[in-house]
Amino acid sequence: MKISMFAIIFITVFILINIYISRRFIRKLHFSKKYKNYLNIFLILNFIGVLFYLVARYEISTPNWLYFLLSLPIGVLFILFCITLLYDISLFVSERIRMSKKRREFFKKSLDIAAVGFASLLSAKAIHEAMYIDIVKNSL
Repeated sequence: MKISMFAIIFITVFILINIYISRRFIRKLHFSKKYKNYLNIFLILNFIGVLFYLVARYEISTPNWLYFLLSLPIGVLFILFCITLLYDISLFVSERIRMSKKRREFFKKSLDIAAVGFASLLSAKAIHEAMYIDIVKNSL
């Protein structure tokens, strides 16, 4: 009962995060529809990875390499969620500042590229750092 309740809440939270990222970030990008579709497909595949992580979490025979691989989508989704929050805040602030339409459009396009680039680089760095963990033994 506890595991099923946790699974329902876990899945609901991640569905809501995916919807938030899709509607508040991907939909607002100044990218072509084709690239927006690619990003939404990435979100769907990432969510499937989260579901597999949930199954592997309670499966005793899951190898460590697979468990590591299935935990990546959660980190990527968290990074995308944080970037989306910052993106929303930046858009909110930029709408309150008086500027010309041309300048506003330039700012929006720059923000779009910066947000996608930063999310990609941060995810890649996090994955790289997670693969090479240094264990330090302290002796008393």
